[in-house]
Amino acid sequence: ERLRQIRNLPYALNGYIFKDRELAKYYDSKWIIPKDKNFSDSNFSKSERKFIERVKSFEEKKE
Repeated sequence: ERLRQIRNLPYALNGYIFKDRELAKYYDSKWIIPKDKNFSDSNFSKSERKFIERVKSFEEKKE
């Protein structure tokens, strides 16, 4: 679960509105930036995309 939260941090920082209740609850309780109804993956920087992919690969190895 922790890796999932870490992987989704760039989404939260870019204002993504989570549909998943657990992630929404987790990030709504934090200092995260206001929500962006027009969020797109294109909001991510190159380094954010790399970060997401790396954490995702750790998650897959853990399963």
